[in-house]
Amino acid sequence: MDKTKTGEEALIGLRGQADTLVLVSIDMKTGQVDAIPISRNTIVGIRQYDPDGNFAGMKNTQICLAYGFGKDDAASCENVVDAVSRLFYGLPINTYFCMDLSAIAILNDAVGGVTVTTPCEVPFDAEHPLPAGSTIHLNGKQARLFVQYRDTSKIDSNQERMKRQECYLTAFFQAAMAATKEDIQVPIRLYNAVSANSTTTLNPSRITALATTLVSKNAQLQFHSLNGENTEIVQGDDGYVEYHPDDIAM
Repeated sequence: MDKTKTGEEALIGLRGQADTLVLVSIDMKTGQVDAIPISRNTIVGIRQYDPDGNFAGMKNTQICLAYGFGKDDAASCENVVDAVSRLFYGLPINTYFCMDLSAIAILNDAVGGVTVTTPCEVPFDAEHPLPAGSTIHLNGKQARLFVQYRDTSKIDSNQERMKRQECYLTAFFQAAMAATKEDIQVPIRLYNAVSANSTTTLNPSRITALATTLVSKNAQLQFHSLNGENTEIVQGDDGYVEYHPDDIAM
């Protein structure tokens, strides 16, 4: 979510946004991890609630807004899960993990930093941006900027950011897997490190089971795109960006 602190009080409808969304499938037989990034601007029906928490109807709008309509963090997460499930034709989703912006630096530094090769220019310094193709070992502050920054003056800025996020998550996964092969308790320590910065249906026993499977199967992470020939990124009548994924790609 796009807030720096989990658990903050806020009015329903104003609780923040699901700024980055990734649907993940783990095959427990093979260890294969498949990830589908979902643009925050994807248009789908979301459940809306009034300030008293009463259901106020459905609205086709950006999927990121679903997070704002919960009475608390858990309800916000459940509303996002509902919207993602609806986007994927009613696909059952049995687990969620949501973290705030502060957790990015914590997790990054907990695995000793993450080395990436930038797929596009990154403005770490306004006067000296990092060119595309540069390799850098990210500290916590840099990691957050790397995955969060986008130029909102560009209609496709979120797509460019999603490329950086895929790059980062791939590198983070590899670093975390390497550390876990040395010490199976690493995932639990990562979980505990961001417990105050996250909301999730995961628990230590499930994390241990997943980690054991991933390590024993030498798991690989593969990303899949929803982009296709008929994908549209347009500016809606309300001035906000709309992402319409290709039906065949979906």
